Amino acid sequence: MPATTPTHAEPFWYYLPLLIAFCLPWVALLPSTLKQAWQEKRAAKIAFLLLWLLMPLAFFSLAKGKLPSYIMPCLLPLALLMGHTLADKLAQARGRVLRINGWLNLVIGVVALLALTWFQLKKPVYEHGSETLSLVLVFIFLFGWIVANLLQASRPLRLWAAPVIGSWLLVALVPAALPHSVVYNKTPDQFIIDHLQELSQTSALLSNDLGAASALAWRVKRPDVTLYNTVGEVKYGLAFDDAAHHKVDTTQVQQWMSDARKHGAVGVVMRVKGDDEIAEVDLLPKDGKRYEQGNIVILVFPQVAP
Repeated sequence: MPATTPTHAEPFWYYLPLLIAFCLPWVALLPSTLKQAWQEKRAAKIAFLLLWLLMPLAFFSLAKGKLPSYIMPCLLPLALLMGHTLADKLAQARGRVLRINGWLNLVIGVVALLALTWFQLKKPVYEHGSETLSLVLVFIFLFGWIVANLLQASRPLRLWAAPVIGSWLLVALVPAALPHSVVYNKTPDQFIIDHLQELSQTSALLSNDLGAASALAWRVKRPDVTLYNTVGEVKYGLAFDDAAHHKVDTTQVQQWMSDARKHGAVGVVMRVKGDDEIAEVDLLPKDGKRYEQGNIVILVFPQVAP
């Protein structure tokens, strides 16, 4: 069989920076945690947690296809190890690492606040008017994060748990405060809902992205979405003869569009992130209605006479 490129291919070290990021807001504890865990590796409970952490990490690091969610099983043992280290430092009244942790988080918050302010003034991340509330929520979160970590930095042993307030604000406010462009890029479902009436009236559907195709099929209540120049995780199923008609490539799409439009309107949902996707869109007819949000493009082509 010919070699195939794995889906979501990433380098072997891909999970290391992610693991560090997942430790926020306790990232300064990570070096001490790893050092203490190695020193106490002969203790049964510590050895168990280390194996629980390292074996899935090694397994998924060696795999060629990677997604951030794959190492979620590693986070619980890491949290337990960090909690063990934190408890020891509090018991020994050693607050230096906690002070550093507070200042580190504070700097991250200040940099994020300044960066957002600069981008909003120079190249707005949030649209003026329609996304003002979202912007306010982000500023509330950042100010809360800064204050919470300033408390830990100033009194590390007494207010060691203050970063939890920042984490709570992150979970409570940021999902509701994401810019519309990010929401539509990551979850095309809402953009599809905005144009559901037109898409529901089409007789054929096409998409170059599995996530967008899934959202499209779910919203229009139809399973007949044809995949355009992509197969990804459904490659195995599409290899069967009875499923071959559910995919087209760049050499077939123009004929497919011509045939499909003879039977009714055609709806297309495309994810356009680079030159390859732009080239895919350029192969489609030019007479359709076009809607764009972020990197999602919806095209609706009217029926043509046979």
